[in-house]
Amino acid sequence: GKACAARPADHAGAMTPGSGWPDALGAAGASARTAFLGLAQKLWDGAYHVWQACRAPTHAKKAQQQSVPLTHSQTTPWVEVLHPGGAVLRHGPELDAPKSGVLHRGERAAVLEEKGNRLRIRAPDGTVGWISVRNAENEPIVRYHGSPLT
Repeated sequence: GKACAARPADHAGAMTPGSGWPDALGAAGASARTAFLGLAQKLWDGAYHVWQACRAPTHAKKAQQQSVPLTHSQTTPWVEVLHPGGAVLRHGPELDAPKSGVLHRGERAAVLEEKGNRLRIRAPDGTVGWISVRNAENEPIVRYHGSPLT
């Protein structure tokens, strides 16, 4: 009918907030709009909280999620951090090389290279660096899985 024959310019701004469009739809339209916006806000809040919870897991949850190495096969040597203080990840094999991170107890990493008491590894987050196999007191820092240390 006549409503279909109207030009788009005749309705420009008719559905924009502040243009009186709830009045055009009547009380039922305003009520439906309020209900819709309330539901949309609840859905947004729920999705945001789920995203926040997944974004920053605790160290325990993180270690649990990384209990199986995902970046290498069972034939690739790997280590699991045993020491309660974790394993310091460094940029080079020297003990005074700059720190680049920490692997926490329970985390696993692929072994890329061996050099004495030091291992070049790939951490679960993809970071590559060097860790010690034993600390100064000769206590094990990591448990080695795969081919024996040379």
